[in-house]
Amino acid sequence: MAASKDSLLHVFDDMRKELELLCAEKARVAKRIAILKETMMNLVHFSADKELIAQAERLQIGARRRKSGLTELCRSILIESARPLTTREVCDRASEGVRHHQDALASVTTILARLSSYGQVERLRDAHSDQCTWRWAQNRTSNPHF
Repeated sequence: MAASKDSLLHVFDDMRKELELLCAEKARVAKRIAILKETMMNLVHFSADKELIAQAERLQIGARRRKSGLTELCRSILIESARPLTTREVCDRASEGVRHHQDALASVTTILARLSSYGQVERLRDAHSDQCTWRWAQNRTSNPHF
């Protein structure tokens, strides 16, 4: 019986390791897809070329499958901010966008964490107050291949 338990634990541990690797890979792929889509959208907007616009439409680049108003609002707030903001500050500035949310702070926190996993925002910790702040990842637009 002990041998089967050891085998089970070994198999489980192997599966856990594989799951961790796949989750890390999924995050890298999602980040890369977001960067490529953003870069392609910028090319379309800057060129205003009809062929590029048609290709972007066929690829559904920029098409929204679900309403993401609060996500876009959080992005805009951080892009426009001259300094890193706390989650509460982002939430306060997004007051119109969070009106219908039951727990606005939780919604904004979730969005900021997701944008961080995509590499779009950076999470910082203030050494003096131990408070978490967020800022737009400056290097996203200068190096689309990271």
